[in-house]
Amino acid sequence: MVAFGIVLVVALLLVILLFNRQEYSKTPQFIHCNRPCQRRLYQALWKAGYYPEVGFKVGQYEIDIAFPYRKVAIECTWNHQDYTDILYYRSKKKKQLLREQGWKVVSFSPNEIHRNPKECIWKIEQLFRAAQPNYGPKKQK
Repeated sequence: MVAFGIVLVVALLLVILLFNRQEYSKTPQFIHCNRPCQRRLYQALWKAGYYPEVGFKVGQYEIDIAFPYRKVAIECTWNHQDYTDILYYRSKKKKQLLREQGWKVVSFSPNEIHRNPKECIWKIEQLFRAAQPNYGPKKQK
């Protein structure tokens, strides 16, 4: 009788785990963020109801935060004092390649992200609206 109870409990747990898989697929990807500013922006987007992808690959390049279905790329750049010529050249080349493939690219410095993440989200929403004229709440008559 005890063995039957244990089997029943194990079977019930398996059913719960199998049917809740969709919930696990929506878990935040901020653990994949490489830098604190990237993590902060991702979490701000998540709280605002946006679910971007982290580390989305386009060719040989990896986008920091991406909305692939809208072709919007968000790059967390470096502060000006940390920018070397090599970093600047790679970043410029990456943005050029993404734009050639139809992506809209927006860049934010760590200072911008940490000071006002809501303003960064507002700028991202502006890109969404530019891509889709009917984006946003509908006006009531």
